[in-house]
Amino acid sequence: MGNASSSENGEVADCPPRPTKTDGLGQPARFDVTPLTSALKAKGSTLVLEVDALGFRLLKPKTLDALSAFGWGEVHSWLHSPGRFSFRFYEEKSQKIVEYDFKLQQVDMLLAKIEICIEAVMSQRRAQAISDADFEQLVAQLEQSPMGDRSVRIATAAQFCFFTSLQGTTLMGTVDTMFDKMDVAVALHHRLIDQTEFATLLCCLECQGDRDNVWHRILASKAHKQPVCPSS
Repeated sequence: MGNASSSENGEVADCPPRPTKTDGLGQPARFDVTPLTSALKAKGSTLVLEVDALGFRLLKPKTLDALSAFGWGEVHSWLHSPGRFSFRFYEEKSQKIVEYDFKLQQVDMLLAKIEICIEAVMSQRRAQAISDADFEQLVAQLEQSPMGDRSVRIATAAQFCFFTSLQGTTLMGTVDTMFDKMDVAVALHHRLIDQTEFATLLCCLECQGDRDNVWHRILASKAHKQPVCPSS
């Protein structure tokens, strides 16, 4: 996932801004937003977009009850322009990448909060990153291993350390079948330092059906365990 500026100009949301904090990670930041996506309009003319260390949540404006949640690892990408913000995610029900689009006033504050959260997650993961020497040794061991054993070895290594997305693509290249590549992508999803760049691993897969299969397995796994930002 990465953020990119949109060339499309959006109008400023009509609703007044909700007080927010963007100067620290501990407090979630909440922004009143006007949904522009048809599927969201049915939930209300104004919603609250909450941002914290785990990702995005959409809340009801009066009660702050959660309508939906999107961990950083599930968010595919986001776009912004003056008065507009949107993000894309893989929707299990439709098995497609879906975009939610909003109008809001505080785009700069929202982006600042996202940057703080992403940097905090990456900082925690850098502390547990595999060293360059150990990564080189892992790749050498994989190259000496039977092809059918490599995805299992990678999954085992991922239980103990974090990798960069660049290292992840290197590991994807050590296996030859699409089934093994999908196994590696699933194993590495929650163990990337720069998890927002997970899409680069998906580019190693040949077709959209394989990428959708990976997302399906990740979300199924998330329902049982896997925090978005593990602390150990």
